[in-house]
Amino acid sequence: MNTKKLSNTIILSAIGLGILFIGYLTLYPRADSSFSLRQIFPGSSAEISFEREKYDFGTIPDGSQVLYYFKFKNSGKTPLIIYNASSTCGCTIPKWPSKPILPGRTDSIAVLFKSHGNLGYTDKIITIESNATTAKKTLLFQGSVIKIYKRNKTVI
Repeated sequence: MNTKKLSNTIILSAIGLGILFIGYLTLYPRADSSFSLRQIFPGSSAEISFEREKYDFGTIPDGSQVLYYFKFKNSGKTPLIIYNASSTCGCTIPKWPSKPILPGRTDSIAVLFKSHGNLGYTDKIITIESNATTAKKTLLFQGSVIKIYKRNKTVI
């Protein structure tokens, strides 16, 4: 009887660990990993679909700031979790939702560009890392920064 209880405990523990492992991979897949749950359950993952992946802010004066919201939808079948959003320089600051986005729901990633010292044409790449089918997605933020010179008024 003790061996039967022990074997049942071992089996239940193995099943429990397997469930925890699958749950962990669902919430925290490694973007650089060759293994993912998408291989086990194809078509059952999150999908991130942006309204636009490129934003051109035009021409702005040096020292100004531009804020843009990249709107997206989770068009997949499981909750979308964004782990990280990073840019190619410190002058471009992305802010992403910290809570999971349910299937069919929309949200946005705010990107703030501080133009001070970035004269001329500029393009910034924002990399989004998530549990979506495409684990890494890139957004482009571009435009031109010009220097505005003020004329000195001299009284004679």
